Amino acid sequence: MSARGSTRPGVRAALPDGDYEVRSAVYRSPGGSVCVEFEGEDGRSRTFDFADCELPGWHEDLAVAVAARIGPGGGLRTTSSALRMWNPLQRFLRTLAGVDDVPRRPEQMRVEHAEYFADSVAATMQEPYAWRFVEHVADVLRLMPPTGRVPNEALDVLRVRIPGQPRHVTGYSEGELRRLVAAARADVAAMHERIARGRALLAAPDGGPDADRLRTVAEVGRLERLRETRAAGRMLFPMRDDLPGMLVLMTAISGRNIETIKELPAEHKVIEGKAVEVVLTKRRRGARRWHESVLWEIGPPGQELRHPGGLYLLLHDLIAPSRTRAADPQWFWSFFRGLHYGDQHGSPFRSAMTADIPKTAWVARHGLTDDGGAPMAVTFTRIRTSVEARRTRQMGGHLPSAARSNTVPVLFRNYLRDDPSTVEWAHEVMADALVDAEQAALEAHRRLAARGPARGPP
Repeated sequence: MSARGSTRPGVRAALPDGDYEVRSAVYRSPGGSVCVEFEGEDGRSRTFDFADCELPGWHEDLAVAVAARIGPGGGLRTTSSALRMWNPLQRFLRTLAGVDDVPRRPEQMRVEHAEYFADSVAATMQEPYAWRFVEHVADVLRLMPPTGRVPNEALDVLRVRIPGQPRHVTGYSEGELRRLVAAARADVAAMHERIARGRALLAAPDGGPDADRLRTVAEVGRLERLRETRAAGRMLFPMRDDLPGMLVLMTAISGRNIETIKELPAEHKVIEGKAVEVVLTKRRRGARRWHESVLWEIGPPGQELRHPGGLYLLLHDLIAPSRTRAADPQWFWSFFRGLHYGDQHGSPFRSAMTADIPKTAWVARHGLTDDGGAPMAVTFTRIRTSVEARRTRQMGGHLPSAARSNTVPVLFRNYLRDDPSTVEWAHEVMADALVDAEQAALEAHRRLAARGPARGPP
């Protein structure tokens, strides 16, 4: 057996043959436009093409800056964050192309150009978001090469902070959260029954024409008519309109944010039939600290929809036939698109986390309303806030016990401090504590009074 492949005195490290050339992220497309290739730490890739951008004289220098901003040493290492930079940059070029004295090159930009862009953004967006929008552009411009750098006085205009208070999202009331989770649980249960019937029909030796249609969709992927394809596909695979119920229930039961739920891995371990070990992606923990191994309880048979581990395994099984047919089976989520072309199966969050989820149609289908009778606005951030507030109340307000995926300061600042249900509960707890203290003091006074006057020393 050979020794391990380390170096030692007199032995150099093994090197590949030939010269190593670093592949540049900036290149020109066959059409001649400047492009920047992006490979994110979230496993997604994207090409940012300047073909549709204004001011061609800016493209090469901006591409260098963009590559530095989204490269390995930059601060934007996911597709979502890179897109949040790219969209303001496109608007920036459009805005400059519309002024009277157009700056054809970066070094021609003046203070009035920067002020015009900042004012145009502030006129169409609220302050905290407008500042972040402008800040994205400033972060790119300061990385431009010296040969094509924006003058400092113009750049300083874009880097002046716009004051604004951060907005804290409040949770749902207990009744709203209960109705929301009940609708999601009913959706997942119905999908489970639907796919179970389809699998039983597919396995039946004499299933008849219905079983033949299911086999055709399972093997070929489509029937002659789109409506029949979708009807048969629903009996075997999750569909796009199943996504809201699955995501809402998984968020509510696990207590994790929607970014983590969207990036659930298909790979997992079952620990002694009691728990599921899953490596989660938690983006906001900082660079190179994204991954966290958690154990989710499976729960007793028949209670899969009430325990995170049981729900994970149930959804994993229901999605499995679609996942195995997808081009990227490592993703947990997958559904049947039922199209006559392209990928018929795949994760909706493969290319971007911002994929549309049909929540409005899902709310209308279930008739969900808030406490005021209006159609309920479903946001996963509010669901997460409600779950954190509920768990804190269950723990009696003991924050170290309630904090699971966040630190105590983050739990209080981001989820509990401005939540109305938590504030109301805290007021009730304080009022009860004051009443108990008053009763205890009064009872102590009565006991002392019953003993008579205190006697001094003899």
